Amino acid sequence: TVAGTSDATIIHYYNTASKVIVRHLDKFDHTKKIQATDDEITGYAGKAYQTSPLSNLPSDYVYRNDNTGNTSGTMGTSATVVEYYYTKRVPVTIRFIDINTNASLPGYADQTTIYDQGAEYDGRYIGNVGSYTYLNSSVVGADGNKVGATPITITHYYSANSQILVKHVDLNDTNIAVGAAQ
Repeated sequence: TVAGTSDATIIHYYNTASKVIVRHLDKFDHTKKIQATDDEITGYAGKAYQTSPLSNLPSDYVYRNDNTGNTSGTMGTSATVVEYYYTKRVPVTIRFIDINTNASLPGYADQTTIYDQGAEYDGRYIGNVGSYTYLNSSVVGADGNKVGATPITITHYYSANSQILVKHVDLNDTNIAVGAAQ
């Protein structure tokens, strides 16, 4: 009892416990986690929170401001889920190969460009090159013209142009001028 009163009531107010779950996922495969465990921010309803994307990403991923959920705000009475999506970076290599030697064409080293998964890539051949004629191409690791999760290699095959020297000779192996009267 409190002096001068017969009864006293003490009221305790409690806030509901709450949390924010932060997931870091592959943009194209939402089951693949970039970070093995989810981050959790614990608190209570009414408490402010702030989340952020990973700063130390695997070298083959990039963050492109893609997320769901409120990345900052005030905790509610139930859990809040924030998901950050990271895009895989995939190499696309273009090769210009002499089909007879399996070597790169002179002056045409392999060209590798890094693309975001899901982006369209350009792997067109460049037509005939110098003394080489374009034959055909092969593509390994691609499905259509969009970059998937695995590296792509595009190989354009060329054949060296042959020079044929026509020599006109008689039965004694003597040169005959073309068009000369005999």
